[in-house]
Amino acid sequence: QRCLDMGCGTGLSGVALRPHAKVLCGVDLSRNMVDKAAARGIYDELNVGDVEDFLRARQQRRSQKQEQQGKQQQQQQQRRRKRGVGDKAAAAPELKEGGAPAEQEQQRPSNESTHGGADDGAGKKDRKPRPRRRKSGGGEGAAEPAADGA
Repeated sequence: QRCLDMGCGTGLSGVALRPHAKVLCGVDLSRNMVDKAAARGIYDELNVGDVEDFLRARQQRRSQKQEQQGKQQQQQQQRRRKRGVGDKAAAAPELKEGGAPAEQEQQRPSNESTHGGADDGAGKKDRKPRPRRRKSGGGEGAAEPAADGA
């Protein structure tokens, strides 16, 4: 957590705040007071000035940083889109009539897609779960039932 000691003075309250803060920042109007607080060596950041001015400046920096991050994210997304256009077209599966991918021979019912059976509302399945399949290390695309006794 970040902690701001407003009007930190000589840093006496900073001693009590330090165990509760990952980052401890102090602000005071007096340069002499801030120098004494710095001598304690407990603050991560010390500032001389008005607290309101300090908070306003911090908010402006945070807003600018967020704007920059937003612009960087937009640029990254644009670069990904440009790179992905050619890749997606080459990797698209062949489609058969109706727009379904040719590799998918069966359509799965919505309630039975991954759980092995439809739920009757009481948490019971209307049929036994299908055996899980996993790729074997021996062949290309080969699958075998899991050795779980089912």
